[in-house]
Amino acid sequence: MSIIKKENVTEDGSAQKTSIWLRIFAWLGVFQLSVVVLMGAVTFYVGEQLLYQNPGFFRLGLATAKKSLNELAGYRIEPLRILGYNPDYPVLNIDIKQKNYRKLEFVSYVDQEISSTSRSETEVKASIRIDDRAYPIKIRLKGDRRLHWTDPKNWSFRIKVRDNKTIMGMRVFSLQRPVARNFLSEWVFHKLLKK
Repeated sequence: MSIIKKENVTEDGSAQKTSIWLRIFAWLGVFQLSVVVLMGAVTFYVGEQLLYQNPGFFRLGLATAKKSLNELAGYRIEPLRILGYNPDYPVLNIDIKQKNYRKLEFVSYVDQEISSTSRSETEVKASIRIDDRAYPIKIRLKGDRRLHWTDPKNWSFRIKVRDNKTIMGMRVFSLQRPVARNFLSEWVFHKLLKK
């Protein structure tokens, strides 16, 4: 018997050789199938959160799929919590008038073409809705790197709450994608510097 091949004896007594590489690829196929099933489950969870404000037939289908997945799972590991999503936090809806949104678009365009710093000076009025309650705010684009303000879908904002009100105890805060701050790495780095 060699290291690369293993002999299997069939019912009629003849020897059949199977490659170890064939077995390795078979196990890799099983692993890939498991990953695809797991990613499908995560997609259903994420899809439901993305369609939170757009109820309809597709959302009903997602709710049914989520219920089925929860019944099949039998354990309490939620994929979105692992990925950083926390349903305990409220949804923030930013309402900006179109003329004010156009000002932010213009500032973004000017900063891309001319490399000015007008994004830190141009604040526009808007409001944030949280659970049927509106808060008046001033909002501007923030960030020194282009990833903060080039793509309107991924803008980073500095928000100041007006009229002496607070949102979750804050009067001034920023909204940005986690990747803009290297997820938790930058926070951990600053905590280590303090010690």
